[in-house]
Amino acid sequence: RWRTVPHEEEIVAKLERFAVLPEHRGEGYGTRLVQSVLGDARRAGFDTFLVHAQAHLEDWYEALGFESTGRTFEEVGIPHVEMVRRAEG
Repeated sequence: RWRTVPHEEEIVAKLERFAVLPEHRGEGYGTRLVQSVLGDARRAGFDTFLVHAQAHLEDWYEALGFESTGRTFEEVGIPHVEMVRRAEG
């Protein structure tokens, strides 16, 4: 899913609550899920996308075009990193 949130003086689409069952990880489901939600947010008029990624998934989100903002934090004891992606073009 995605929802609108303020981020650095603009309203962006924040992607959140993604999960793939362990036995299906590495099969492309997560990538397709994120791409689908990005498409939905783009069609709604957004060109900036935010995610609070679990730190161990930072490289995975980078491969999808997200960049770290450098902000890190813990949520329920799990390290997270804030990441942003801007639409192409």
